[in-house]
Amino acid sequence: MKKIAVLGFGGRGTGYSYLCKKMKNDFEIVAVIDTSKDKLNLAKKILKLDDNQLFSSLDEYLKQQKNADWMFVCTQDKLHLEHSLKAIQKGFNLLLEKPVACTAEDCIEIENQAQKYNVEVAVCHVLRYSKYYSKIKSIIDSGILGQIIAIDQVENVGYWHQAHSFVRGDWGNSQKSNPMILAKCCHDLDIAVYLSDSKCVRVSSQGKLNFFNKEHAPEGATQYCLGGCKAKDKCPYDAEKLYLDTIKHLPSFAIKYM
Repeated sequence: MKKIAVLGFGGRGTGYSYLCKKMKNDFEIVAVIDTSKDKLNLAKKILKLDDNQLFSSLDEYLKQQKNADWMFVCTQDKLHLEHSLKAIQKGFNLLLEKPVACTAEDCIEIENQAQKYNVEVAVCHVLRYSKYYSKIKSIIDSGILGQIIAIDQVENVGYWHQAHSFVRGDWGNSQKSNPMILAKCCHDLDIAVYLSDSKCVRVSSQGKLNFFNKEHAPEGATQYCLGGCKAKDKCPYDAEKLYLDTIKHLPSFAIKYM
């Protein structure tokens, strides 16, 4: 049985923890680390953990005697390098959320340290293991399609996802996180390499902030949607309508593990 420490109990951390809970004969979660007390209380409830298995920082957890085989690194992209190196140097194998890090140099540093300390680093490019892409891969590899000379992929981003993640959210600018092509499309880039069975030679990206700027703000808009915005009734991006009202109307089974 593999013992697991989960670093970051957000969407990915809770999802992987739930899967470990279902496969209890193979995995045991022995620690959860998160800066949010609410997240730690949620982990305690879902995973039936004791208070001494909950930690408010990675440094606090690493002071303890090592009690896990793997650490799931599910923190924000900008923190991956720091968190990964600290865990590697303590001897943990890593399940590392994608993208690995924010720069090529940081990715190489994680690889070098993993080799130095003889630990494994698995990256969560989970689409490779989906039935959909596995079937496409088997068809391509069979040769029935002939020589593949081009692969066309389209990453459709919902208007609400664009607004809440890549404009006003945690991935809103490169100072806080990665550029959008890495934050949103690293799965697509990985799938292109996987299906073509070849290495990437060059990647380019272009874009411009044409719409989501002060010049296009509706009359009476506030900086945050809950601050008495006069445009909220007709605004498709209203945060209260998109998030708070949605959560209020979710069925109980949908919020059980939120």
